[in-house]
Amino acid sequence: IEDITSGFRAYNHAAMRILASSEASLFDYQDVGVLLLLRRQGLRIVEVPVPMQRRANGASRIFRSWRVVGKYMLQTSLLCIARAGYYSRPLVDD
Repeated sequence: IEDITSGFRAYNHAAMRILASSEASLFDYQDVGVLLLLRRQGLRIVEVPVPMQRRANGASRIFRSWRVVGKYMLQTSLLCIARAGYYSRPLVDD
């Protein structure tokens, strides 16, 4: 996946059930954590290119300061490390 921060996503029913779980509600940032959770639960993730336009005005909320960027990168890295090799039972029953 090339753009992990895109807010444009489509989920199927199985993904929605997982994302409605209590574990998914604990994420501070809904981008990387969601992708890791869905992948760990065995769902297939596909990136579909969509045309994007440059921002006409305003600024990114994630990258408003280097401190915020550092905190975001640290949290994302720790989440990835904590989840590496971690396998659990499915969050929802089929």
